[in-house]
Amino acid sequence: MAELTIKEARKIYSSSDSLKDLMLSKFKKAELEHHEVSQDEFDKKFLELLDRCTKTVFIDEHGNISKLPTNRIELRNKDDEWMFDIQFTGENKHFWASTLRIWWILEEEYGLQVADIQRLMKNQMKIRFNLT
Repeated sequence: MAELTIKEARKIYSSSDSLKDLMLSKFKKAELEHHEVSQDEFDKKFLELLDRCTKTVFIDEHGNISKLPTNRIELRNKDDEWMFDIQFTGENKHFWASTLRIWWILEEEYGLQVADIQRLMKNQMKIRFNLT
């Protein structure tokens, strides 16, 4: 007997109330209710999160706040909590997002796994910040 794929299980779970319990005995509810998030859908949410950033803070090479412009910034929300940390150039070029204020939202709202978030976010990093 062939194994049921998660895609097949999702279809059965969403279309048959009488088979939901059977599907839940084989798969987690989060897996069954997970839907694929399109890049457009992700981009819209990402921009909403980015719009919450109201403050830009320059960070020096030692990780301290700098009064002078640097190649590394933190984007912070209205409560002065960091949401994104971006270094545009140099050896440690990066884009980091707050686990609590960004990743958790994407995981909870969309049921995304880490690999999904990374994949979808890479496109935004290239478009918005020229980071690859």
